[in-house]
Amino acid sequence: MKFRALKREEIEKVRSIDRREIVKQIYYMKNGQLCLKDAFYNIKGWIPFELERSIKHLYDIYDRNGTLLGAFDEDRLIAVAALESSFIGKGHDGLHYIFFT
Repeated sequence: MKFRALKREEIEKVRSIDRREIVKQIYYMKNGQLCLKDAFYNIKGWIPFELERSIKHLYDIYDRNGTLLGAFDEDRLIAVAALESSFIGKGHDGLHYIFFT
C-alpha cells in the first residue's frame, strides 16, 4: 500500500472504494464519557446521493487548497483522507477532516 497526495483528476476514483462492511459495535457519548455498545449494521456500499455529495465535497476541499491523501493498492484507490485548509472552532485551532475507506 502506498500513500500520496491525491490529484484533482483522481477524485472520481473514490467511486471504486468498496464501502461494504459489517459493524458490530459503535461508540457514543453518554454524560461526557465515550461508551461502546453492541450494534449491528450491514452496510452494503455507497448510498448514491452520499457518493455524489462526497465527491463534490472533495472537489471543494481540493479547490480551497485543502489536502487530499490517497491510499493505493497498486493503482486502485482504497481510501481517502481530506483536510480542510482553514482553521475552525472558537479558538480557530481545529481543522475539519473526512475519511473514506
